[in-house]
Amino acid sequence: MKNSLPEDNYRSFLSKPGWLFNQKLEEQKFFKEQNCASVCDYVPLFYIKRSIMDGNPEQTCTNAFLNVWISEYGPGNKKIAMTVSIFIITTLVLQLAVMVASFPYATTLTITMIIK
Repeated sequence: MKNSLPEDNYRSFLSKPGWLFNQKLEEQKFFKEQNCASVCDYVPLFYIKRSIMDGNPEQTCTNAFLNVWISEYGPGNKKIAMTVSIFIITTLVLQLAVMVASFPYATTLTITMIIK
């Protein structure tokens, strides 16, 4: 395995889709309104594509998306809670039905193994 220097990793990032992804992300209307940049763990000092006159980013775009999503669809949202509850109950019923339906096959297989 080849050891790469940090400079090589940086050049690789700039020449590959990661850089373009961050540029396109900043151009989206939602993320412009949220004053965010990048998807890294830290808030960058500058935007990638926007003017330096726009000031510094206030948060990462990942945090901006999660904050908005949680505030609209997070805890306390009855519609989401009902949907998740129905999904869990349906899954439970289907698993029980499959388990019960498999008893005859498992019993036949066990008896066949004992006889042989």
